[in-house]
Amino acid sequence: AFLRDLNGNGYIDAGDLLDNASGWEDGVDNDADGYVDDLIGWDFANNDNDPLDDNGHGTHVAGIMGADGGNGSMVAGVSWHTQMVAIKAFNADGAAETAGVTNGVNYYANVSATATSAQHFVATNNSWGFSPASAVLFDAIVRTAREGALFVAAAGNGGADLMGDNIVFAPYYPSSFSTREALGYEAIISVAALDAMGRLANYSNVGRDTVDRKSTRLNSSHANIS
Repeated sequence: AFLRDLNGNGYIDAGDLLDNASGWEDGVDNDADGYVDDLIGWDFANNDNDPLDDNGHGTHVAGIMGADGGNGSMVAGVSWHTQMVAIKAFNADGAAETAGVTNGVNYYANVSATATSAQHFVATNNSWGFSPASAVLFDAIVRTAREGALFVAAAGNGGADLMGDNIVFAPYYPSSFSTREALGYEAIISVAALDAMGRLANYSNVGRDTVDRKSTRLNSSHANIS
């Protein structure tokens, strides 16, 4: 089918591909999951099937994790051959509703629950956060864990003073959640931010009982996603 730059941004992207009804969309919820033509994921901010990141943060993080290597693009991720489910809950301004984020987490749990034996849903990356806590969001996180997935969360970037906070005393969610009582183990890995020298960034939140220091050291390439 003939492809056009439907959104006028100068290149063919996911939005143009997914809006090509003659080639991709059929307007039918074929898997009966409540989302029509969710071929690569869903945009819970705009309620459509185009999860293209128009803020830029999610694309940056996804590239760190899984950008293809060896293709001459001068960008390579930690894992060169990784498949991802694109779930968008934040708008172009980087704002989101708790309901949209929760629906996104539940969406992941649902697709994970219906996956075939050849598909492996191992973790969600969540480089966002807020206060106060949300019970419905916590329940959604527990659902993903029961489907065998880890929930990797950003420790956060401190408050208005741009200095990191101790989230034991100033909780920041979802990093401050604990699944131990609900599941018997911790399914949330909270990751701090590192600077260019591999040291804890001064703007990164910390917390002896809430931020996984070992994972921060081991996954330093992921640590600046918060």
